[in-house]
Amino acid sequence: MIPVLQPIIDFLAAETGDKAKAKWTKGPTVPYRGTPKVPIADYVAWLKKIEDSPMLGSQPATHLVQRIRRLYFSDPFTVPFKGDTAIRADDLMDEVIPDADPPLTTDHVPLDVVNGLFGTKTVLTAGNIEVDIAHLWMPADHMVNGGLYLAHLYLDLDNIPPLISWAGDLATAYRDFQKAFRALPEAERTTANGKAMIVEQVIALASKGDLLGDLDGIVLATRWASLSTFVVSKELEDYYKDDAKPQAQAKLIERPNSARRFHWFVKMSVPSIPANGKDASPPDVTLDLPETVTLLEQLLLKATADVATRDMDGLQQSMTAAGQAEFGQLCAKFAVFLKLGLRDGDAPWPPVTW
Repeated sequence: MIPVLQPIIDFLAAETGDKAKAKWTKGPTVPYRGTPKVPIADYVAWLKKIEDSPMLGSQPATHLVQRIRRLYFSDPFTVPFKGDTAIRADDLMDEVIPDADPPLTTDHVPLDVVNGLFGTKTVLTAGNIEVDIAHLWMPADHMVNGGLYLAHLYLDLDNIPPLISWAGDLATAYRDFQKAFRALPEAERTTANGKAMIVEQVIALASKGDLLGDLDGIVLATRWASLSTFVVSKELEDYYKDDAKPQAQAKLIERPNSARRFHWFVKMSVPSIPANGKDASPPDVTLDLPETVTLLEQLLLKATADVATRDMDGLQQSMTAAGQAEFGQLCAKFAVFLKLGLRDGDAPWPPVTW
C-alpha cells in the first residue's frame, strides 16, 4: 500500500463503522466471522437457501459469488473489521451487483442465513479439517467476474489472484514480521527470536485455515471461470464431500476435490509452479522442490513489496539488514507444505520445526 494512502484508509475505517451500520439495515446481528468449525453441510445449505430465494434465486451464479465475497470484504460494510482489505477488494473486482447495496439482508433471505454466513469463521470438512472459507471468495470473484489490473496500486505480478489469496497472506505475515523484527535492538535480532516471531505472524495472518481457503479458492475459481453456468452450492458440496477419502481413492476422482486440493492447486496455479504430472487426468503431481522455492522467492518478494511499500529496492535493502533468513525460510517451508500436501493430502502448517 502506498504510504501516503494509509492516513486516508485509517480515516475511512473509522468513518465507515457508523456508515456501515446505517447502510446495512436488515443486516447481520452476530459478530463478524465469530463462529469457527461450522459444518460444511450447514454452509452449503445456507448458500442453497439464497439460490432458492424469490428475490435472488433468478440471478446468475457469478452474482452470488460476488455477493458472498462482499459479505466478508466490501466497502463500507466490512471496513470496520477488515480495513484496507475491504476497500481494495471492491477496487479489484468488476461490479456485477451494486457496490452501494448491502450484500445480503433479511429482505433477501431469513436472518439465520444472513447470520450463518456472516458469522462463519471456518468450516469443518468431512476430514475434520478447518478451512477459512472467506478466503475462497476473493480469487473466485476476481476470476469469474473480472477486474482491472490496477497498475497504479500494484506491482507487476503475473496476475492478481495469488496476491489476493495465498501469496498475499504469506507476504502480509512476512511484512509484519519484518517490521517487528527490525524494531528490536540489534543484539536481540537472533535466530531464535526470528524463528519465533515469523511463526507468530504466520499463525496470525497466514494460518493453515487461511491457506487452505486460498488454495480452494484458486481451484474452484479456475473451474468456474471455464464453465458457462454452475450452481455454487452444488459446486461446494461436490468439492468437499470426498474430503475424508484416502489418497488412493481420491486420486481416481476426475473432478476437483478437496482431498486432492494440493494436486489441483499446483495444476491450476498461475504463475505455473514447477512440477511433473500436472497434465495427467486427473492430475498426479510431483513437485520440483528447488525450482518451486526459487519461484516462491521471486513471487513473494513482489507480493511483500506490494503489501508493504511498493518499493522493491527499499525492501531488499531492509531485508539485507534484518529478516532475510526468515524470508528464505518462509518460502522453503511453504514449498515443503505443498510437497507434503501432495503426498498425504494434508500437511502441518506452520511446520512443527521451523
